[in-house]
Amino acid sequence: MRVLSRTDLEQLLPPPALIDALEQAFLAAAAGRAEAPPRTALPVDRDAVLLLMPAITREAGGRPRDLGTKVVTFHAGNRARGQPTIQAAYLLLEGATGRPLALMEGTLLTGLRTGATSALAARRLARADARRVACFGAGVQAGFQLRCLSGSWRPWRWWGGTRTAPGGSRRR
Repeated sequence: MRVLSRTDLEQLLPPPALIDALEQAFLAAAAGRAEAPPRTALPVDRDAVLLLMPAITREAGGRPRDLGTKVVTFHAGNRARGQPTIQAAYLLLEGATGRPLALMEGTLLTGLRTGATSALAARRLARADARRVACFGAGVQAGFQLRCLSGSWRPWRWWGGTRTAPGGSRRR
């Protein structure tokens, strides 16, 4: 089984390739060859939760291809401890046998997947001449949104706004 760190994944998953792969995954889901049931949430504490997110992809004939589960924890108190509030890991398994193939750092995967989804939506839904992006919020996810959009659109300008930063907004 391979173990892939955040650094490994940053090198292996450039945003343009990730956006293309995500598009293929959405097409597979639309064709009935990928399933991701609703996530399971298990309360850990009054300010913490464990989330389990399984998924399966199938060959065109219906045979299982890949299995996977993302395990995410949210601990609101981690901010005071100097740790991330969201932490995750992803386990990839061979569909036909259940053999573990890879264990991956999932926090980066989560951010990139969300950013790539926005970039894919922009690719499919934005006007061809669109060159401006608005990003509401300036947290960790905003960086992933802009990173993935910059991998698919050029030239472009972005505007970001947040209610917690001094001045309330920033324009670039």
